[in-house]
Amino acid sequence: MGRRGYTLIEALVSIVLLGIGITGVSIALGAMAKNSARIQQSAQIQRLATMKLAELAATGGAQNGNASGDFTEQDLPNVRWELATQPSGTQDLLVLTLSVTDTNQPDATFEVSTLQYQLPEEAATP
Repeated sequence: MGRRGYTLIEALVSIVLLGIGITGVSIALGAMAKNSARIQQSAQIQRLATMKLAELAATGGAQNGNASGDFTEQDLPNVRWELATQPSGTQDLLVLTLSVTDTNQPDATFEVSTLQYQLPEEAATP
């Protein structure tokens, strides 16, 4: 005669294996959510850096040399920026380098650079 059904031990082993599988899936989903949040924050910092560098270059804020500030106006006071201005080695060209850092996560730093033409001293005065 064949047996019917499962024994208690078989049922317990199945439940334990199912629990281990569900735990593994939930850990993987948590890690994916954390990575997704980090990627979104990194993209936001990149957008802020590009936007601020374009603003400083367009308004002449980079002509004054080094500068720094934060993004309080975007409701992000914990995100800070620093502008470094240095000669490029080519006459009348400056290298503008903007670093943006989230003070809550110092490893989340983004740096963007561009060149800016600087009027020669004699051409700047009428």
